[in-house]
Amino acid sequence: MKIIKQKINDFFITNHSWRKIKNIFNVFLKAILLRVFLFVIVISFILIIAVNIYKPKLAHQIENKFTGYLYSYLKLNNLNYSKITISG
Repeated sequence: MKIIKQKINDFFITNHSWRKIKNIFNVFLKAILLRVFLFVIVISFILIIAVNIYKPKLAHQIENKFTGYLYSYLKLNNLNYSKITISG
């Protein structure tokens, strides 16, 4: 029985085909995650542009809300708001 367990362990530890399968899986996983991440970034930029074009009032409301949150955060932490510039 010990010999069979040893053979099975040797197959999974030293077999190059098992390592190749594992490496291929890791490469595909990384590629899929990278594509999903890039897809989310592209979709978010498209949504930002679309909101700015079609609903500029809504875009300004969102921007004002964000700057209000930033201002209240800086005020709570006693940071000077005038030293931080928001570009965009």
